Amino acid sequence: LDGRHDKITQHYSLATLFFATDGENWLRNDNWESDNDECNWNWVYSGGFIRGISCNEAGEVTSIKLGDNKLKGTISTEI
Repeated sequence: LDGRHDKITQHYSLATLFFATDGENWLRNDNWESDNDECNWNWVYSGGFIRGISCNEAGEVTSIKLGDNKLKGTISTEI
């Protein structure tokens, strides 16, 4: 990502997703809203599949995998 502004915007957008979909009550919310970089907001699910946020080498989010995680609410326009 070019510049701190882009990284802050990305973090904000993902945080908005978390709060808009009741992230505190998800089945798994490992590392979400921690001090970790948002590219580390993920976990290894059964069968070795990575769930959560995946990023490319530039630190840009490339996928969000949160299926079967008890999300409730509306996905925000920031996403």
